[in-house]
Amino acid sequence: MKTLKKREKKYFNLLLFNILIFLLGASFRQQEDNSSKKIDFESLRNKISVISKDRKQAFYLTQKYIELAKKNNQVEEVITGYGFATTYAPDSEKAKYGDSLIIESVKTKDNRYIGMAYASAANANFKNYDYKKALEMAIIADDYLKNDTSKEFAYEGLFTIARLKNKIGDNIEAQKIANEIYEYYKWKKEKKNTADIRSSYIYTLNTLIRINSAINNFGQNTILLKEGYSFIENNQDVAFYLADFISSDAFNEYSQRKYSSAIEKLEKSLILYNDSDNHFYEKFYLGMCYWKLEDDERALPFFQEIIDDYKKTGKISLEFRPSFEFFIDYYKKKGNREKQLISVDELLQYEKKFKEEQNNIAQKLKTDYDEKRLVEEKENLLSDRKKERWSFISVGILGIIAATGFFMYQNKKNKSLQQAIQADVAEELDNTESSGIGDKDKEEIPSLKTTIIYEKEENNPSEIAPEEEIPIVYSLQNQQKNNPLEIDYEAYLPINKHTVKQLLKSLADFEKSNKYLASDLRLNTLAEKFNTNDKYLSRVIKIKTGKNFNNYISDLRFAHLESILKSDTDFKEKKIKEIAKYLGFGTPEFFATAFKEKYGKTPREYFENPDL
Repeated sequence: MKTLKKREKKYFNLLLFNILIFLLGASFRQQEDNSSKKIDFESLRNKISVISKDRKQAFYLTQKYIELAKKNNQVEEVITGYGFATTYAPDSEKAKYGDSLIIESVKTKDNRYIGMAYASAANANFKNYDYKKALEMAIIADDYLKNDTSKEFAYEGLFTIARLKNKIGDNIEAQKIANEIYEYYKWKKEKKNTADIRSSYIYTLNTLIRINSAINNFGQNTILLKEGYSFIENNQDVAFYLADFISSDAFNEYSQRKYSSAIEKLEKSLILYNDSDNHFYEKFYLGMCYWKLEDDERALPFFQEIIDDYKKTGKISLEFRPSFEFFIDYYKKKGNREKQLISVDELLQYEKKFKEEQNNIAQKLKTDYDEKRLVEEKENLLSDRKKERWSFISVGILGIIAATGFFMYQNKKNKSLQQAIQADVAEELDNTESSGIGDKDKEEIPSLKTTIIYEKEENNPSEIAPEEEIPIVYSLQNQQKNNPLEIDYEAYLPINKHTVKQLLKSLADFEKSNKYLASDLRLNTLAEKFNTNDKYLSRVIKIKTGKNFNNYISDLRFAHLESILKSDTDFKEKKIKEIAKYLGFGTPEFFATAFKEKYGKTPREYFENPDL
């Protein structure tokens, strides 16, 4: 009995202990939850900055940062966390975090947040060799940020544009943009020496060195390299960029045919990176250096790794084209005609795919950035000219007012002549009204309304090409009350205005030329032809028509069918499979299903012809 009581007492004590532990744990969790609400995100940001040299650790802390920010519903901190992730995440994951960054930023409806998000996403896609998407996002970022009062934000989208120009060989223009951005941050760090400014400064300096190397501007690079190494040494929070900086130094050496020195620096940069990224840029130029030194066997593994990754992922830098040429030359020297022929075919396939992509990027840069920028500069000049005219008119009006005030002052001052002057003025006014001269004099000083009309007439319509109107029928979701042809571009956000206009024009051409009759039409293939992505195209179609892609195409085809039936009554005599094929439907069954969904009847019932 005593033993039983001891057991019960022991069991009770154990139960009490467990309850106490549970309560203490609950109390601790509650305290932890309460303290988490007061998380010092600034300290966390500083920790990430301090360990930024170790990208693995920086990314680990970044993930914790995002987790805590979400847990505490700190929207701005979530955005900051995703911004860090586009820098410290492995290259293969950067684009994913860039997309998340855009989604969170759009919720704020703040142009600066949205623009910075697109700029970060552009940079992430650039590093992932998705130049087409990088350009699209960079242009959107530039649209959001270029008019920002703070130049440091205005340059974010423009910076990726400079790097893309470098990739397609437009290095003179790329150097102008990169140099302007570098000079700004060089000045800015003296005025506002924050971690963000220091990071932007060294990053743009690094990129300028690479672009300078491409155009043999080694003189400036000598100065920039000395400046950059000194800055990194004195600012440990940008030590993360040392590996990148040494890599750029190596490229500068390579461009001067100093291959041995370049190899030494490239190998050093690879050791310093200490992360899971592939670093194909450094490996490519290691391969190039060994190839130039005629050490093909040591060059081989670097080029092989790049080609293998391309075959696996379908992605490769436009800069790495010589990798294919190496294998042609290598197998030619080996006398292996079979592998040489395979290498030739691989280069031809690369050329077919990437030459077209390079041309598309060059064309998009020209139309969406270069020409657009020139038009905007022209509009700004015209606006400035108008302001100057208004200033001139304002000065004239102020002069008249001042003169009138002066005479009034003189009249008041000379009280003894006041009655005489009033009598003279009254008499003169009477004479003016009777003679009609006063009206004529009034017309010589243009009114505000007259001046506005005059300013409009001064602008020669031939100087500025009017915006091309897109002949399409807008859905109710995108109609304006006052002007049904006016496009509500805000409805298309986050797609920028210029891209929307381009896609609407492409869709209008697509409809006008009956290209919807093509078989096997898919959203992604049509998006590629329109030089955009499927998400953008789907959104534009949805807002323009209120339909998804499949319904949009089907309705165009059925509208075409109705038009034919009105002009050609014999058309319905064709077999169902012939009509289906003509309209672009994959199978007669798919056509019949879509037909019934549209009209509520089968084709047979609709045509009232049992033989069909």
